[in-house]
Amino acid sequence: SLLESLGRDTEAKAAWSAAADAYGADAKASTLKLARGANLERAYCLQKAGRLDEARKLYDSLVGAYPDEFTFQYGYARLLLEQKEHPAALVSVRAAVKNGYGDNWLRAVALEAKILKAMDLKEEAAKSLDAALAEAAAPKSAAVRTHRYLAELRRLRSEL
Repeated sequence: SLLESLGRDTEAKAAWSAAADAYGADAKASTLKLARGANLERAYCLQKAGRLDEARKLYDSLVGAYPDEFTFQYGYARLLLEQKEHPAALVSVRAAVKNGYGDNWLRAVALEAKILKAMDLKEEAAKSLDAALAEAAAPKSAAVRTHRYLAELRRLRSEL
């Protein structure tokens, strides 16, 4: 991330790639049939490294093995949105919305709205955001990130 912030993209991609390979070694050492944590990080690093086909294949296997896991569905939806594969992204993000709760649910609703907007389904995006904003309760403490996620939902809604 530091290299990216400095505009050193080639070096950043090499670092992300090395990290993906290291997480791959961790995943192989797992006793699980399909390692969860190491592969989640590996998929993210593959994506950042520009190794998109590998990232997609890995996310596909993770959501296949763990279809009700918010984290894998959300990450996969982000990758698919980046690749402009909107219908597939919508399927994954809706699984993330269904299985998410708390702040993760708010993040998934925001991503769903972005995907719907990209598909020019702005009315549907607005309805989703309106429903989430009506349901979500802001915590009393402003020191929690829930406020940031609610602000993002309101920002997205104002764009529509």
